Amino acid sequence: MWGTAAEFMNAGFNVYRVGDTSTGLLRLNEWPLPALGDEMAGAIYEHVDAAPLRAGEVREYMLEDMEFSGRRTLHGPATIGPIEAGTSVIEDWALYE
Repeated sequence: MWGTAAEFMNAGFNVYRVGDTSTGLLRLNEWPLPALGDEMAGAIYEHVDAAPLRAGEVREYMLEDMEFSGRRTLHGPATIGPIEAGTSVIEDWALYE
């Protein structure tokens, strides 16, 4: 999850997992995530990595913002993990389709 304060000329975003390919970055979204903010207000975004994080695993992610001009800027990395193995504290599970 990430947020912006304002978005001037922002067309959208790409989310990458670091270290998964020969180039070092694997794009997680098939299409760019469209910008939801504008010059006066930002927005809150999220994108879920479909690959489960294993116990003890650490991953890094990069965020790329894309301007309408074609300029692209990478931000990060953001580090996630490690999570501890154990039982879930969630009592009720639901699957949404």
